Amino acid sequence: MKQIDYVHSLLEDELLEIQKAIKTHSKPCVRVRAIMIRLSHERHTAPEIARMIGCSRQTVLSQIHRYEQEGILGLEDKPRSGAYAKADADYVAQLKKAIASDPPDLGYCFSVWSVERLQKHLQKQTGVELAPKYLNEFMKKHDIVYRKPKHDLSDKQQPQEVEEKKQLLEFLKKTQ
Repeated sequence: MKQIDYVHSLLEDELLEIQKAIKTHSKPCVRVRAIMIRLSHERHTAPEIARMIGCSRQTVLSQIHRYEQEGILGLEDKPRSGAYAKADADYVAQLKKAIASDPPDLGYCFSVWSVERLQKHLQKQTGVELAPKYLNEFMKKHDIVYRKPKHDLSDKQQPQEVEEKKQLLEFLKKTQ
């Protein structure tokens, strides 16, 4: 492979495309890479560009090479390898279905979902095991909310006693 020291002389439409990427691209890394190409077009050397940008000479040269091979799309990040997403659309559907139903209706002896309980239920349903902490983040990412009920003992209170205690509390507040 022949070493490319400078980007080719950019045509006017290519230059406009680079300028647009510098000014408006949503990803900062692409804007920086577009600046590298613009500086190379102005015949700055790779070591000069590297000093200006704060990266290595090899990084500049690889970006120039990518631009020469792929054009403006070469400045975008490439997909990275890694673990595939375990939770797919089916998982999201099962999660929403579980949250919409009461646990006793699904055969559980508890009446309130927790992240840990949801995680175990979904593992049985889908075969996908997510850590409870990741499930919590996953739910936030997909705007899935479950609410733990606030326990209220008002049904066990005597209305007359409650009123007497409120009056006593008001009296105590005034006397202090």
